[in-house]
Parts: sequence; C-alpha cells; structure tokens
Amino acid sequence: MRTVGEVAGLAGVSVRTLHHYDELGLVVPSARSDAGYRLYDHADLERLQEVLTLRALGLSLAEIAVLLDDPTHDRLQVLRDQAKRLRDERDRLGDLLAAVEGAIAAHDRGEPQEDITMFDGNDHEAYAREAEERWGDTEAYRQSQQRMAALGEDATATVERWWSQHFGQFAALRRDDVPLDDERVRAAVADHRALLNRFYDCGPAMHRSLADMYVADERFRASYDRHAEGLAQYVHDAVHLHADAV
Repeated sequence: MRTVGEVAGLAGVSVRTLHHYDELGLVVPSARSDAGYRLYDHADLERLQEVLTLRALGLSLAEIAVLLDDPTHDRLQVLRDQAKRLRDERDRLGDLLAAVEGAIAAHDRGEPQEDITMFDGNDHEAYAREAEERWGDTEAYRQSQQRMAALGEDATATVERWWSQHFGQFAALRRDDVPLDDERVRAAVADHRALLNRFYDCGPAMHRSLADMYVADERFRASYDRHAEGLAQYVHDAVHLHADAV
C-alpha cells in the first residue's frame, strides 16, 4: 500500500489532484490508515495510470469516468488503443520535427527547403477528423460548424485573429506574473469565455473541462506555452478559479 504522497510522487501529479480524483469517485484509494490517511494498492495505481493516459490524450474527466465505469470495460483493449494513438502522434511529431529541422538546415545553407518535405507532420485534416469522431454527435460540435459556416470566406483569418488576441492577452499577464486573483486575470477569463461562445454555448463546467485539456493534451499545451513559459497551466488555473464568476 502507498500513501497519497508516494503516489503523487510516482505519478507526477499533485496531492490535490489525487484528492480531487477521489472526491469525483474516479480513483478511490482502497484503504485508509488508522489515522484516516488514503492508502493505494496496485489496482488503484493501474486505474490512475489509465486516467492520466486518457487525460493526456485529451479526454475530459467526465468522459473517462463513463469509460472506466462501463461494465464492459476492457482495460487491455483500452491500453492497446491508447498505445496506437500515442504511436500515431509520435510519428506525426517526428515528421513535424524533421520538417522544422529541415527548414533550419536549409536556412543555414542559404538554400530553399524542398517543397515536398515542407509540410510533413502538418495534417490539419487529421485534427478535424479527430474532432468530428470525438464530438461530432454533440450539440456544441453542431453549433461550431454552423457558426463557422456563418463567418463566410474569411472565417479562417477571423478565427486566427480572435485566438491571437486571446494568446496575447494571457501571455502578457503570465510574463508580468500577475496573480491569478487579480481583476485583469478574471477579465481575461471572461474574454476567453466570450471567445468560446462565438463557436458554441459554453458554460462554467465546459470552460473548466476545456482548460483541463489545455494542460493534459501536449498539442494544446505546446500551443499555449510557445507564447509564454507555463502559459497553459496559468490559463488552466485562471479558468478554474474564475469560471463560476464570469
């Protein structure tokens, strides 16, 4: 049996996160010490491993709870599915890294990069397919499709401008180390909610779930952190603090 502190150290998460998972019934420790402290056995660690891997793949805690508590849940098959998705993402990132390194090498040589390799790893259609597979049957997805279509031919440029403003607003706060409870941070969270509402109706629970994805999915984390160090975590914490107040 391991204590909550030991498990937190092994898994690379905070004790607060483990307490949260326990409160949600997502990873409930199998025992308590005589003093009432949480104790985890190996089966608990296996469940935590699944939760953290699924979070890293972008699933919300609610989605994970439904999956793991399904009576037909097959842990081995889920692990195999996770492994395939991770291999696919590893290969895509490998191609993307090669393309970026190729661009750097071509620049250093004073030569143009080969057209045929410039866009390796940039499979934006794959993201669209993934979004449709995961959320295509939801009202939010249908709303986003309708509202994007309503933007017309300039939709892509318009959306890129909106998100650029969002990243810039939060990056400035992060670089200045503005405390999370500052009114400017609360205003930024409100602006973020307003941005999301341009695509679909977003309430506090969905807002927090999206913020969870910003830190759990490496693709989202990288998108934020390239604007300011630790920005994904900063936005996540800001949304969780202010989501019910904006």
